[in-house]
Amino acid sequence: MERRLRVFLGGKLAFVETGVSADCRIRNLSRSGAAVDLLEATAMPRGPVLIITKHARAHMTDTAWTCGRRAGLRLTRAWDLVEPGAAPAWMRRLWLDLAPR
Repeated sequence: MERRLRVFLGGKLAFVETGVSADCRIRNLSRSGAAVDLLEATAMPRGPVLIITKHARAHMTDTAWTCGRRAGLRLTRAWDLVEPGAAPAWMRRLWLDLAPR
């Protein structure tokens, strides 16, 4: 079993099908998954994109489980958000909106 690191990172979940995004806190993280807390009550569609602000990374995910405002996500693909053109433009814009100035 892969070890998850306890973290307290800010992030955003982007729901591609609906065009909606929601702020979240990432509670634990590994190379293959994450547990997140939504900051507001939001219906959790399958497969959101997780943007981790501090790491400048976006991850396509599969929702493994939900319980209230908490969700477990499987990380299936990753993009570097620092390098222009490395990720879809909308992901990079969301990250830039979150990044400290």
